[in-house]
Amino acid sequence: MSQRRLRPSVRLENVPQAVEHDARIVSMDLALVQYDSRQDFAAEIEHLWRDAQTRFIQIGRYLNLAKVRLQHGEYEAMVERDLPFSPRTAYQFRMAAAAVDGGRLPADGLPNSYTICYLLSTLDDETLEAARRENLIRPDVKRAEVIAFRAKHQGNADRIQTLRSQHDKLLKERLKLEAEIAKVRAELQAAGAMLEGEAEEDAAAG
Repeated sequence: MSQRRLRPSVRLENVPQAVEHDARIVSMDLALVQYDSRQDFAAEIEHLWRDAQTRFIQIGRYLNLAKVRLQHGEYEAMVERDLPFSPRTAYQFRMAAAAVDGGRLPADGLPNSYTICYLLSTLDDETLEAARRENLIRPDVKRAEVIAFRAKHQGNADRIQTLRSQHDKLLKERLKLEAEIAKVRAELQAAGAMLEGEAEEDAAAG
């Protein structure tokens, strides 16, 4: 007769302590180290890149911090020579992180791709709010969705800009015409006054 193997019981009272411990580990892991050397920044960023591309926000934060703390020219040299990605990618990391830290993009529920986060960060506040209403700020959003959304709203923005330019141009033309009309009117009034004066002189002489 076979015997059932019993699973060891779980001590539930230990679970909150484990969760609290894990939270402390995550918090420590995400804390920024105040490096001062180009080599240390490059090593840390390369480690994060190898760890997982989902850490792009943290990479962007390190890049932004490095740009502030490193001496003039050191940041550019680091991005050009020391990192495992291009300067363009570094810029996209930085803009995505700045959008999150500035409150324009939510820290939770970000798209999994740094390129998509960067695309969202390039939207103006009004268009970004529209993207939020259309549920485009979510982990599984596709790049094609964001590009199509941006094209649609960019088309509207371009049309508005064209209309504003036309309005400004017409307004300038109207002001110019009004100035010319005022000048002609003044000349007519002066000429009329002159004719009236000459008529009065002729009448007096007759």
